[in-house]
Amino acid sequence: MVLSPKESGKFIAENSKHVKINNEGIEKLGEQLVAEINCGALTINGFSQTPIHPTAEDIWALDWIFVVDTLNYCFWSKENEVGWTVDQETGYFALCKAINRAMKEGVDILNPKCYASITEKQLSKILRSDNEVQIPLFEERLRCLHEVGRSLLENFEGSFANCVGQANEANYAGRRE
Repeated sequence: MVLSPKESGKFIAENSKHVKINNEGIEKLGEQLVAEINCGALTINGFSQTPIHPTAEDIWALDWIFVVDTLNYCFWSKENEVGWTVDQETGYFALCKAINRAMKEGVDILNPKCYASITEKQLSKILRSDNEVQIPLFEERLRCLHEVGRSLLENFEGSFANCVGQANEANYAGRRE
């Protein structure tokens, strides 16, 4: 059974034991987003376009998105503790900057052959912070890169584009039946 995002959220909110929904926080965020939209600071056209993202013309954009999305989770630090930063950014934007920095330094981080076997030391260098704080869940991120890299190499000829292509073919075939 596949649930929509709204249905998934409702199911989690009603059944989770370790996750709680902060309704007051959701209301506050909603008000903030409406205010940003109404004043023109947040638009659909500019929502995802930031200099740290690849452009549609970058031939490596799909692989960049895949690697970043593989590592894009749980950046929280404990309250009153300094968090992980890269170029004064935190969270997702720090991750983007770390991947971009690695590419500029000549690291083949978008290649599944590289990240399927990347060492702890190599990934630590890529994800190094401004402040000596290690990215949260470092070991889990290393395992994720190994797993998705091996999967791409074993099942999709080492290409995320092949993975997407096969998914599109399967989706199209399912619609014809």
